[in-house]
Amino acid sequence: MVAEMQVKQAELEAELRNLLTYMNEDAPPVVAKRNALSSLTAQIALEKTKLSAPGDGKMNRTAAQYAELKARLQFAADLYKVSLSTFEKARVESAHKAKSLAVIVTPNLPEEAEYPRRLHILSSLAVGLLLLYGVVRLTQAIIEDHRT
Repeated sequence: MVAEMQVKQAELEAELRNLLTYMNEDAPPVVAKRNALSSLTAQIALEKTKLSAPGDGKMNRTAAQYAELKARLQFAADLYKVSLSTFEKARVESAHKAKSLAVIVTPNLPEEAEYPRRLHILSSLAVGLLLLYGVVRLTQAIIEDHRT
């Protein structure tokens, strides 16, 4: 928290220097920036005294909490590294297995049957039977013609 306030203090100081390059010292924006800077400086000093107050041991608790959080962070980072390496091994193994299985054509269901072609078979059968009927009738006509 103090670090964030110090960053804000540095930003305010830079803005104040920028304002002073083209404004007088008693201009309202300059006075407002100085007031904000002085109040922020006072707040930073107050927070620093709260942190280092010997009476209630806040600094020790804060340091212990920091150490605990740092240990948790290290544990989480190690767990992440292990998980990432396991994931990479599984990905490499999967890629290796995928090389042996190549999809040539994606499978799909036909919209209509191609075989057997019923209409083609029926029309061919009808034409064949008509030709056979014609040959039989022609043969009968030839036989009748020879009898008479």
